[in-house]
Amino acid sequence: MNSKKVYVAALFSLFCLKVAAINPDSTAAAKQALDKERSSLLANKEIKSEPKIERMLQLGLWNEAIPLLTADKNPGVDMRLLNAEYFLLINDFKKADSLVTSVLSRRKDHQKALLLKAQLDVWAWKLNDAAQTCERIAADKDKTLYEKAMLQLGRVRLLQKKYDEALKIAKDIQTQYPKNAEAWLLESDVHFWNQKPELAEAPLKKSLELDPFNADARFNYGYAIWRRIDATQLNKMTAQWQLATDINPLHFQTHWHWGNGHTTQTYNNYAETNDNEVRKELATAENLIRSHKLTEAIDYTRVVQRKYPSSVLPAMMRGSIYYMAFDINRITRLDSAQAIFLQILAKKKNYGPAHNGLSAVIKSKRIPYLASYDSIETALKSQKVADEKSFNNVFPEINYYSGETVKNWVINQMYTSAAYFPLLAKQELSFSIPPLHTDLATAMRSNYFRMATTFDNRQWMDIRGVGSGAAGIEYVERGAYQERNVLLHEFVHLFHLKALTDAEIRAIRSLYLKAMAENRTLDYYSANNEHEYYAQAYPAYFEAEKVHPLDFKSMNTTADLKLKDPALYQFIDKMVAKEKTTLGGNASAMKSNWAQVYLNIFNEGKSEIKNVAYLDTALAYDKDYQPALLTYATYKAIAGDFSTAQSFVDRAEAVNANYAPLYIAKARLLEARALKQGNNASSLAAEGDLYKKALSLETDPMIKADMIGDIESFYTRNGLIADAVSVAEEYSKSASTVSTYLRDAKDEQIAYAALLRAQLGYNDALEVLKKQVEQKPQNYELKGQYADALAANKKYDDAIAVLQSSQKILNAAGTPRPDYTLRIAEYYYQSGDADSAAFLIEPLLKNNRAISGYQTRFIRLVANLNRTSTAEQLFQALPQSTDNFSKADYYYTKAKVRESKGEMIEAADDYKQAVTLNPYHFAAIFDLMKYYRAMGYSKETNALYEKMMNLKIKPGPAFR
Repeated sequence: MNSKKVYVAALFSLFCLKVAAINPDSTAAAKQALDKERSSLLANKEIKSEPKIERMLQLGLWNEAIPLLTADKNPGVDMRLLNAEYFLLINDFKKADSLVTSVLSRRKDHQKALLLKAQLDVWAWKLNDAAQTCERIAADKDKTLYEKAMLQLGRVRLLQKKYDEALKIAKDIQTQYPKNAEAWLLESDVHFWNQKPELAEAPLKKSLELDPFNADARFNYGYAIWRRIDATQLNKMTAQWQLATDINPLHFQTHWHWGNGHTTQTYNNYAETNDNEVRKELATAENLIRSHKLTEAIDYTRVVQRKYPSSVLPAMMRGSIYYMAFDINRITRLDSAQAIFLQILAKKKNYGPAHNGLSAVIKSKRIPYLASYDSIETALKSQKVADEKSFNNVFPEINYYSGETVKNWVINQMYTSAAYFPLLAKQELSFSIPPLHTDLATAMRSNYFRMATTFDNRQWMDIRGVGSGAAGIEYVERGAYQERNVLLHEFVHLFHLKALTDAEIRAIRSLYLKAMAENRTLDYYSANNEHEYYAQAYPAYFEAEKVHPLDFKSMNTTADLKLKDPALYQFIDKMVAKEKTTLGGNASAMKSNWAQVYLNIFNEGKSEIKNVAYLDTALAYDKDYQPALLTYATYKAIAGDFSTAQSFVDRAEAVNANYAPLYIAKARLLEARALKQGNNASSLAAEGDLYKKALSLETDPMIKADMIGDIESFYTRNGLIADAVSVAEEYSKSASTVSTYLRDAKDEQIAYAALLRAQLGYNDALEVLKKQVEQKPQNYELKGQYADALAANKKYDDAIAVLQSSQKILNAAGTPRPDYTLRIAEYYYQSGDADSAAFLIEPLLKNNRAISGYQTRFIRLVANLNRTSTAEQLFQALPQSTDNFSKADYYYTKAKVRESKGEMIEAADDYKQAVTLNPYHFAAIFDLMKYYRAMGYSKETNALYEKMMNLKIKPGPAFR
């Protein structure tokens, strides 16, 4: 038997040490088996060193393998190639290349060396060369590495988007070698990348049954679990990824996903009590970074680290500085950063920023090996920006990074979207490029990002890009070297939201819905909603090639866009033509966009008395811009200038009488007139007809969903609660769920109807709300609604528990909700624990402005706790109510204040007023009936009860 066959036989016998098939979901059993095989491998002295080392590398025993790899000062071919495999694992491709080249220079047909060369060609993104090498190995008479060569070819075909060929290779290997786990993994990958995730899990499970220690398969299975979009299964995802990083400590995809919101952690897991102190200390290092004194900044983080040894924040900043210290030798700085991020993860398990930092380092190490690297570097050095002032306005912190590197990266990726710079700058909107140690909450100056989740269960606290204006430095680097252009993707979101016209936004949504109906969106992420649809496609329009896409949402090119969605390609082509004209100096090309910009500024005005000059400017740009005309009409109607309001309505109608929002504006004008005359009941029917007409004319389902909210608000304002419930329930029956936005809109309507029913005493609505809360655990508004629904049905302990669990996360993020404190206090009072309620409201009494929007609720609780004078003072400061619903709430609150003073007759009159204004105010009805019974007014009690029982919706069991 020759040496090669001895090697293979030994390796085969080693593989046979594996235990029986393990259920892919049994991660604990897999970890136990992994530990057992590692121990057996290390203890076995009979196995030849080469196969032993290879298996050690496969099982993550890298440190243990290093002494064996480096023991021989004059290694033979096999040991050289094992060293090359190790360097591939640690992303040192140049060293791996050198070793493989040295072997092939002597033995040009060495199959294993050729296979490693093919892998290196893939990392260099020389896919055709890699494919040719794989075909050469597979055709060789010696079939020792046939399986591996074919599977490598299958992966090349996958990256070339030749999915049918890749799938055929996987199936062929499965037929010839049914126990080859890699063949089943390849099949699952093909299904994922070909947008058929429902077909991916079965072969993936088969792959893990055959080889439970494959890091790629473990990552994929965790990802497949996440793709189920079920928050209750995220712990299972985490268990799979723990195994992946145990087997491969530098597994890029796992670290990236763990560091970009795919996590079971919340900010409560990250926050430490001294974080604010540490951040204040690190402010000095931040100033040093801004002054480009990076070595001094690194040294200062060590000073802070010694002062706060338990904190990971100084190390996180130090690793981040090494990553962006472009003047330091690349290998030195990236190795330092990598070591730091690994140390953080050893100290603070599943800490997202460190996972992301590690993935950034891994990717940055790989980039210089790209075949296109040198040519891109040359092109980057010649980058110029046409409008320096606008660029600096949009990227005001670009000089945070030393030199021109990051600026050139940014300019390289923006294309004609630069036309939107002045429009965004006018709105004082800017775009941030946070370093690795700065989270979105800090970059965007909003703690929202530390306590919220995305539509697909990702934690915003770890996500590194947002359409409202940020993309992490690591994304900017990758995009500059032909990877996914996240910078432009997020920037598209920003100008889509803030600079496109009403017509353009509607056109994009229409194209999205058509593409969804015809199943031809670019990828699954594009299918989520019209914003992702456009943000995925716009960069693809410009980019003919993508290298090393992270996953199947990262690979879209110009050819893909033309092939899959020619209508969208043509739309973007026209948009780009307009953008080019604008950049060429023709300002009128974007006159309607400028009209929208000034409308935005008006709508976002901070004061109640908004500056109508912005509307005048909007109409100066485009006199027929209907959204501006109708906004002007509504503004004038609210101000009581009905004739001017009518003139704007008439102008808008002359532009397009079938524009559905026109009839919403007409309804609001009619309502404002009726309120001014003190007889809003007189026009209710006419207003209702106008809302219905708007709904019948509107073809855009998203705007329709917004209109449903307008109609419900109309009914609620007028105390017609049953009608509001009916609108919500009818909409929910047939609502479109094509996009995430439309699914959310439907869910919101289901929750709205359930909440109203729960408040009317129906406990069957609780299950509806509970299900939504389980799927959206960090939707804090929904949590509050659910808690109120529980309390309305006398489940006070459950209501308190729901809010207390969420308040922990909010406290960690530095944004506790005062309304939660109020609600909890109210629930305690209702359950009979007045002392706890009184204790909780003390801080709210000192700062009652904190509960703006909940003032009447607060006053009622204060009155119920016999703080009569305080309740009376707060009540007197209430603003004037205008609509029936608010007036009913006002009179109900007034009644509670009077009750606390012992003025029962007056309180009863206020209860009557509340019931007249809102016949569904069951709390007021039952309080009034309680008074009638106490006074012996049986006739009045019966009449009130009969009137209540004749309503469209009768009181539920909680009120009976």
